[in-house]
Amino acid sequence: MSAGRSTVALPKAHLHIHADGSFPRAAVRELAGRHGATAPEPPGRFDDTDEFFRRYAQICDLPQTLDDLAELCAALVASEAEHGVAYLEVGVEPQMYVPRLGSLDDVLGVLVIGYRGGGAGTNVEVGCMVGVNTDHPVELAEEVADVAVRFAGEGVVAFGTAGFVEPAGLSRFRPAVDRARAAGLRIVTHAGQVGGPESVVEALDELEPDRIAHGINASRDRAVLERLADGGVVCDVCLTSNVRLGMVPSYEEHPLPLMLDAGVPVSLNADDEYWFGSSITQEYVLAREVFVLTDDDLARIALASTTRTGMSDERRRSMVSGIEAWLAAEP
Repeated sequence: MSAGRSTVALPKAHLHIHADGSFPRAAVRELAGRHGATAPEPPGRFDDTDEFFRRYAQICDLPQTLDDLAELCAALVASEAEHGVAYLEVGVEPQMYVPRLGSLDDVLGVLVIGYRGGGAGTNVEVGCMVGVNTDHPVELAEEVADVAVRFAGEGVVAFGTAGFVEPAGLSRFRPAVDRARAAGLRIVTHAGQVGGPESVVEALDELEPDRIAHGINASRDRAVLERLADGGVVCDVCLTSNVRLGMVPSYEEHPLPLMLDAGVPVSLNADDEYWFGSSITQEYVLAREVFVLTDDDLARIALASTTRTGMSDERRRSMVSGIEAWLAAEP
């Protein structure tokens, strides 16, 4: 198959997207201006992950009401629709807005409604992945897991862990994860971003995730790659994020080809578009241009992104058919 088909037209699932770092810049600037504030500007580079997290939190300070937050949610879905996203599993952290905007239930309820409302005006199916930070107390994680469970089947489809310390002592979070899994939620764990292959092993052993956010450093150990491939564990890879945060020296040195060659199911994602400036469409373009991937390769990635998610069976069938049609069409 020759390359060259539109990456916008390729039906895509966007699985690794942190809402608070991905709201459209125009919407953030408009909201900030309305409240007499200034929207933070992304720097040319981040000195380290600590600087990134400090800047990231500035976005969360801008919404003054729950309606403000709902507006940002709808703007994000509309932006994703323009990039051919058919399924959006957006990562949310309601605790970032508590107690300033209300209780955990209040905030998560508005997030769910905001994303559902945004999806209703588009062809995007939206599910929320409720996340907790492993740098924070485990008691908070358990509280957040409980509210995620209360919204299971009502817009929340997954529960996840994230943090810039890896390995992260994930065994502490097993009770919260088990409750989420019992409620039918998918489990997503950050690992193999800052830490090495051992952090991926920790995630697999301790939390048995459906997907691993990043997972790129599994490439340093063939046995870990084989374990991911054999288990069908999807790694949600973010090329630009990895380069901008210094996780890899350059795009050319990114281990994505090693992961694909090992048979690891991989999805492509933007992570935090507000800060890194790359959309999911651009991530597919980068993968094609940097690694000389064919359209068959891109379709394989898109198909992998339909697995181990909270999307409906109907949307999965529609996406698979759409991806096959994309490949069958003339470039």
